[in-house]
Amino acid sequence: MKLSLNIVTAISLAGLAFSNDLLAEDVSHSIRSAAQNNTSNNSFIQVGVEMSTGSGRYGNFDEIRWIINGNLNWNGFFIEQFSDNSDPFTEKHGTISNPITLGYNFSDSEKWSFDTILSRRHKGGSCKVYIDSTNSCSLKSEGDAMLGGRLTHYIDNTIIQLMLEHDVSGNHQGNIVSALVGQSWQYRNWNFHGLLSAQYTDDKLNNYYYGLSENELENYNIIDFDKDNMRLLDVGSGFKYTAEIGATYPLLEDWIFKATARYISFSGAVLNSDPIIGGSGNDFTTFRTSISYVF
Repeated sequence: MKLSLNIVTAISLAGLAFSNDLLAEDVSHSIRSAAQNNTSNNSFIQVGVEMSTGSGRYGNFDEIRWIINGNLNWNGFFIEQFSDNSDPFTEKHGTISNPITLGYNFSDSEKWSFDTILSRRHKGGSCKVYIDSTNSCSLKSEGDAMLGGRLTHYIDNTIIQLMLEHDVSGNHQGNIVSALVGQSWQYRNWNFHGLLSAQYTDDKLNNYYYGLSENELENYNIIDFDKDNMRLLDVGSGFKYTAEIGATYPLLEDWIFKATARYISFSGAVLNSDPIIGGSGNDFTTFRTSISYVF
């Protein structure tokens, strides 16, 4: 079989991400390296079709779409992008679920790996905010540029990963801290995986994209708004928790089948910014299947 199982393992882990997203080629590279010897030169491009269904804060959804995943390495430099990182919460409010990430690998040993990464996590834009039945405004924001580092530790087929990012665009100067534990299992040609992750976003980032300051209220001439409603005025920091299980199977020489189930839960003040976030509830559940070709 032309398609090696370590590449299958890589692709099987490439789809999980959290909003602003830790998991892309970083995880697939780490799991692949844990399964066999750790290397930084496993480049690939994957094109396919994904069918997904789910439910959560904004109701039910069904979707069929193209996916493009890829990782290219050269002398320690890399570029990666994974289009099966999406979730309905992040895409609804301007977060880029599948950012193109540029990076450089400073260290890649049998047990440890450290990368610097740069990506755009939010595209910015504007959204209409309904303060009450009579007052509304268009809340505008700019995109960011998140620069950071990610540290990965390999223990057999298990990985532990930490990532810290800071906005260097100057638009919000916020921070993201992420942690991940992942495990893969091999049974014949099947690759099974499980992942648990947590992500913290600070009040600077959340207030910039999901908050509304008193100055903005005054600029929009909204004088009747309840100034004691701090849910909207000061969003604060928050967490996002993700759990995923999945399986990947090589159908033919270069064709791969993948199925995943993912649960996402939010906590913190972001969910209380109802005029901006909308909907109700704090969790999402998605099920995805895909067939793809690997170059």
